[in-house]
Amino acid sequence: MSGEAGASIDGDLYRITIGSGVSIGVAGEPGDYFARESVPFRAWLERAKPALDALFVQLVAEGEPIVRFGQKFEEIWGTFVEDGDSKGFARYHRGGPLIVRLSGDRHMAKHQSLDVSFLVQRRVERSRMEAIVARVADVLREYTVAAV
Repeated sequence: MSGEAGASIDGDLYRITIGSGVSIGVAGEPGDYFARESVPFRAWLERAKPALDALFVQLVAEGEPIVRFGQKFEEIWGTFVEDGDSKGFARYHRGGPLIVRLSGDRHMAKHQSLDVSFLVQRRVERSRMEAIVARVADVLREYTVAAV
């Protein structure tokens, strides 16, 4: 089995996944290896969670159209305004929240992986959402430790 050591955490307004950035092939019982190697990532996210929660509350207060994460959502081409095709988007959008899933790998040290997901109530500009991912990475950097 192959995979990446890492962890995910859900807040009321987001889901964040971080990982080692290295895919490893393991012979035998991979659960033991990945469970052990993922411990520092779980601890890292737990340390950062209060600050991540506060960041997303602040983003909403700043006017970002982020809504509660744990609800049904739509995944439609055109969520980002830059994708164009507003007519196609309007044709398929049923009025529900839209998911934004972005990678923040380039913001991470040691080639680690970062995936950030959250829901928005309307079409959004990709550049604004990318800025949110950069802010998430800034928060995570504040809570990292040498072991990760």
